[in-house]
Amino acid sequence: MKLTRTVILPFAVAAGLAAAPLVYSMDSTMLDNPLYQELPPGEFVLGNGDDKTILHAKSDKHYRICGGKGSIYDRKAQVPINVVHDGVTSVVMPGDCIDVEAKEIKLKPGGKLGDDYVLTGKYHRMR
Repeated sequence: MKLTRTVILPFAVAAGLAAAPLVYSMDSTMLDNPLYQELPPGEFVLGNGDDKTILHAKSDKHYRICGGKGSIYDRKAQVPINVVHDGVTSVVMPGDCIDVEAKEIKLKPGGKLGDDYVLTGKYHRMR
């Protein structure tokens, strides 16, 4: 009992104090980045090199995925969204939708994005 108080308690307090700056800096960095701000359910934002898994299930599910405006900034070149469903890749252009039935669905940018460019969109389960 005495060993628990003298060794484990101070160790736990020291570990918590050492980790606090790391956790704080990670949270503040993420809050400053619009790609990592909390989104409503069924919405996504993809930056360069990002991918988002929206489904990983044991049985097939039917989803509709829709591309948003394409960017938070005006830009002439429209970059599509690659929808990878059970190993098959489909392309969704901004403003279009696609219905897929799969066990696993991932979303990725369909091309190289500029630094100030993000892809947005929505998804929901059909049945």
